[in-house]
Amino acid sequence: MKFLVLMLSMVFILASCSKEARFEKRIDGTWNIAKLSNQTYEDGKLTDDYTFNDIGTITFEKDGTGEMTVILFGTSTSESFTWTATSTHISIDGDPMEIIENKKKTQVWTSDETEVVGGVTTREVSSITLEKQ
Repeated sequence: MKFLVLMLSMVFILASCSKEARFEKRIDGTWNIAKLSNQTYEDGKLTDDYTFNDIGTITFEKDGTGEMTVILFGTSTSESFTWTATSTHISIDGDPMEIIENKKKTQVWTSDETEVVGGVTTREVSSITLEKQ
């Protein structure tokens, strides 16, 4: 019985590792930022809601570095970053996002963060859709 549990554990670990390797292989390269959306709630009330389409590019290098160029309201901004990933999450400069869709040509990630400051509960829900160039 212990052998069976050990073997099943090894299969799970290997499957997880292969998912991470597959994600890291897929993410390498340049992606268009096809959609970025954000909703902010204060004490449960929607206070901010925006969506931007086709706002720039993001490039991931195999060594865990990258660069993002965003164009908003006619102004272009570029920024370097570091990234890490598991089979379910990606972190860019330490900010984690859940991987919702991991396909060769499309990535969809989300984050949902809540904090309480000065007695006000603020929740921010973000989503990003990337399309491979």
